[in-house]
Amino acid sequence: MDARSIRSAVARLFRPQLPGSTRTVRVAVEQELFAMGLFSGGSVAPARVREATAGRWYAPWLSFEPGGQVELSLPSAPSPDAAARHLAEVTDALGRDLQPHSIVLDARPVRRCEPATPRRLRTPRYDAMERHLDSVGPAGRRMMRSTASTQACLDWWPGAAGVEQWRVLLLAGQIGRAHV
Repeated sequence: MDARSIRSAVARLFRPQLPGSTRTVRVAVEQELFAMGLFSGGSVAPARVREATAGRWYAPWLSFEPGGQVELSLPSAPSPDAAARHLAEVTDALGRDLQPHSIVLDARPVRRCEPATPRRLRTPRYDAMERHLDSVGPAGRRMMRSTASTQACLDWWPGAAGVEQWRVLLLAGQIGRAHV
């Protein structure tokens, strides 16, 4: 398959629900962002972000990663476009609420300016993860503390249709990597 036929297959598999169909195409997004001090450029403690966003309408979707990265885990939306609009709305509101507290958001995937980002969260899960990653080398610790990502979750159809979804998305990923 080439890029053009993959686009067509993905569009067919994830088009909005047709009348009478039981298949849905709900999309959920998880967005990680760096919360940084406006003047220091360093990572900000989650407590400062929580204080700045207390009581806000999006607060239930807000959590944090080990390096203090803000994580927005948004509820599913009826389409990719609706998910993108909701993500933009929440991210804009979060940024506006953080500004008066001298906190800015950074959407880069890797923070190159702070290789020794402190670990901001202490949980058994992250303790175990860090121990394991440390046994392999120093890159894992940096990944936990100095990276951010966007993750999309898609409806998974049952049976052969779900297998077809999986195969098409795997091919799309392979073709996408070839064009990077």
